[in-house]
Amino acid sequence: MKKNNCITMFSLFLALIFSFGNPAFAEEEEGDWLGGDEEKEEEATPTEGVDSADIYRAAAKEYKQSDPEDETLLWQEYLATYPNSRFRKQIETRLEDLEMKLYDQADKDFEEETKSDGELELDFAQPQLLENIDPRKKLRFAFEMGLPNYINLLADYEYPLQRNLSVHGGLRKRYAGWSIEGGAKYAVVKSVRTQSLVTLLGDIRVNQIPFFVGLRPQIAAGKIFALPNNFRLDIMGQLGTELQFYNGVQAVLIGGFHASFVASDTVRVYIEGNAYMKDFLWEAGPFAFNTVTFGLKFRKKPGTDQYGRAMENQFEGAIGTTVPAQYKYWRYHYGSITGDINIY
Repeated sequence: MKKNNCITMFSLFLALIFSFGNPAFAEEEEGDWLGGDEEKEEEATPTEGVDSADIYRAAAKEYKQSDPEDETLLWQEYLATYPNSRFRKQIETRLEDLEMKLYDQADKDFEEETKSDGELELDFAQPQLLENIDPRKKLRFAFEMGLPNYINLLADYEYPLQRNLSVHGGLRKRYAGWSIEGGAKYAVVKSVRTQSLVTLLGDIRVNQIPFFVGLRPQIAAGKIFALPNNFRLDIMGQLGTELQFYNGVQAVLIGGFHASFVASDTVRVYIEGNAYMKDFLWEAGPFAFNTVTFGLKFRKKPGTDQYGRAMENQFEGAIGTTVPAQYKYWRYHYGSITGDINIY
């Protein structure tokens, strides 16, 4: 028994001597004794292309303060710096969220831009003796004075129910006397992109002395042409009839054309033709009094909004001269002067 105990103690003694003589064993024992400091040190100092939790959290806190577009670029630069990031999955998820935000913002911007364009006015030329074909909110006062004894007056207010639909009403003195007038305008086409108008007009007038009712349905079209040197030309035409319920029904052809040359933001030169004819089946020819009007329009120079776009004019005044161009059996005047004021 004593012999066996001695052998065992001798074996342990040899093993102990051998362990102190083995460098690898000693190194292993030393590392375990230090509690894995070398491994912890390696984890605390990231290798090239690998980040740490502290680096990631600091970046996330900083980048969150940026807008989606800038944050996307920052995370892309982060992945370029740390291609082996331990948080790549979280970063890619964040990039997907940012991409959705950018798409949503782009859609909102497009809708806002479309909405803005849809609300912009054409600023189309206002005719002098013809009817306005551009539905918009405005107050108009006009006059026409001719020789030997001819005067027409007008006060009219127009209000848009929609951008392409308006109603109006007012008081007007025509060659047949004072009349109460009103109606509606509907622009089938009112495009800022194509700079064009196609409008249906439906008016009614109630003449006082003599008393009769007149219906004035018309169709009109207009187009804006851009010219060199920032000049512009607005052209429109309209055609319709006035059905006068007086001793039966009389149909009068009404209509004409208008052209305005926009020389600057404040000055326009215009020419206008006006047709008024009836009784086309008469052997001697129809009654007619067709005129030509030309003159100038003056506008207050418009300002610009916060986006740098020109704002619409708030005021326009015009003065012109009307002369008979072709007449038969009718002649209301030998020539007249006309003017108006439009307040938008």
